[in-house]
Amino acid sequence: MSFGFTQRQSDIERAIAEAKVKRSVLFFAAAGNDRQACRWPARAMSVIAIRATDMNGQFVSGTPLRKDNEGWSFGALGVDVECYGPKKSEPRSGSSVATVIAASIAAILLDYVASHDPNATRYNEVAEMVHQHDGMTAILDEHFSDQGFEKYNCKSLRMRPILEKKGELDAVAWEDFVSVLRRYNHG
Repeated sequence: MSFGFTQRQSDIERAIAEAKVKRSVLFFAAAGNDRQACRWPARAMSVIAIRATDMNGQFVSGTPLRKDNEGWSFGALGVDVECYGPKKSEPRSGSSVATVIAASIAAILLDYVASHDPNATRYNEVAEMVHQHDGMTAILDEHFSDQGFEKYNCKSLRMRPILEKKGELDAVAWEDFVSVLRRYNHG
């Protein structure tokens, strides 16, 4: 969700709750860009809040600091991202753009799991858990850079750590997914 409000919006809150009951849905939302408190619905416990970073994973000025009473939060590329519209390409910046990037990273991880051999170790468990809020946040938390963590109390999502493992990705990453999700599930 590339939008945010200062106050809760009951219609959106109800739609999120209904979607979570009907099926396993992951929600990502823009945290905001004005250094004020994290916007809603990004601060809802069932939503993954996304803050903007530059191409090096550094959180941009204006990023709202994460408070302890907020749910999971990560940063993603959100500075000068080429966005294509009906007429031309324009660079855009902010947590709204970063939210699209973060959701795309999650989609790649979901596709990785879906394309894996269903006979692999604990495939059904991994496939189910990675589609859940807590399972996806466990994978994102484990596999991505933690630049900016102290100041912003959230991690910067970057594909580089995953891409650097490219040659060994299939076997190692699957076992790592199993390990991370087992720790989450039992710990």
